[in-house]
Amino acid sequence: MSTTTVEIGVQGMTCGHCVRSVDEELRALPGVTDVQVELVSGATSQVRITSDEPLAADDIAAAVTEAGYAAALAPLTELRRPPRPRAAHGATSAPPAPPAPSRT
Repeated sequence: MSTTTVEIGVQGMTCGHCVRSVDEELRALPGVTDVQVELVSGATSQVRITSDEPLAADDIAAAVTEAGYAAALAPLTELRRPPRPRAAHGATSAPPAPPAPSRT
């Protein structure tokens, strides 16, 4: 089972009660294991949602709307650990050497 984490913006939250409302609605979605909210009063707050199941943007937006706020899903950011680049056969993983200083 893989874990998916997405980050969205939520507009209109101004206090701890707002945060609790959004948190409760998002945690009610199937598979959601964690919700972290960075409240930014008067601006777009950042919300990170972690789930054991894929999350549909429509479901996230509906949950935020149900809590009474507007979800800023564009772009909906999915946070995953990027795959490690594989070196070509015979290549090293060391970065290229810097250019030699010019002598003038």
